[in-house]
Amino acid sequence: MRKSLFVLFYTLVVLHAATAQLPIAFDSIYQVIKSNSVFTASANWQTIDEMFESKLVAATNDIDSINALVEVFKQLDDVHSSITYNYKQYGHYHGMGDSLREIVLPVYEYGQSQINKLATAVLNGEYLYIRLPGYQVWGNDVHQFAQDIHDSICKYATYPIKGIVLDLRINTGGQISAMLGGLSLLLGEGKFGAAYTENGVIRYPFEIHENDFFMGDVRSADITSNCTTGYHELPIAVLIGPVTSSSGTITAIAFKNRPHTQFVGEATADGYSTGNDYYVFGENLTMNLATTYFGDRTGIVYKTVVKPDVVISGKDEFVNLSADRKINYALMWLKSIQH
Repeated sequence: MRKSLFVLFYTLVVLHAATAQLPIAFDSIYQVIKSNSVFTASANWQTIDEMFESKLVAATNDIDSINALVEVFKQLDDVHSSITYNYKQYGHYHGMGDSLREIVLPVYEYGQSQINKLATAVLNGEYLYIRLPGYQVWGNDVHQFAQDIHDSICKYATYPIKGIVLDLRINTGGQISAMLGGLSLLLGEGKFGAAYTENGVIRYPFEIHENDFFMGDVRSADITSNCTTGYHELPIAVLIGPVTSSSGTITAIAFKNRPHTQFVGEATADGYSTGNDYYVFGENLTMNLATTYFGDRTGIVYKTVVKPDVVISGKDEFVNLSADRKINYALMWLKSIQH
């Protein structure tokens, strides 16, 4: 089965389950975390070993044991990994103050309502607006959704487009291959980033070849292009914010240090810049584990957040685009660099 950034089906054949319901022992899941977490090299595993063992011994049911694994995530300060057991997700998350929640929650909820729904428009007659939400797609659907994104951008090839606004503010992540493959016209040919271990070793590069997206040697999004746009040479304003996370953040990193590109808005969600592998231990037990960091086309690695070049805070407007301050600034910047 194809190995991808967010879908790595890895079935462990460990039969000494902690209970009759579980397909694998909890200490075996712990070893997977210890061996593969992006935080492994910097962790104090002696302390974590002792903590986990004591909580596992004290556990009286499966949920107690799962919470022992969650405590491991807490010790690693890993907010991006989680365990799903019987369709309920368990993880460690940073708290959020009421004032920030009041701002972020409406944007997040709107983003959830727009999953898999690309939005495009031409603004002021010459600027292409692309709002890329999160994409929750798997298997062969990845290629189809990447193609759909590509085609939605390609249809503007005959327009006199002078610049692009790429809006990632509601992108909460999902399938990175569909997103980056779909944006190949903007990224251009060649390498534009890579996945890194905690110690800075490249696990695999990110590349575009003839509009197809590759992670290492694996063609992760297969695109058939019917247009030539030159969009990869146009200036791009990338809009980001505190809801931008996971593969939404990785998509933002793909445009960092691209020529004629400026980031506008607010920093992305803290702690969600990792790439995750997905482990399936059984029908009712899976794990989403942070295993890599990502670097841009110049080799800069982003371990916490992606910051904007121009900070603009305030209400986001996704229906009446002309009333959105960040979009208006982006259009002003795009116009200014044409002269």
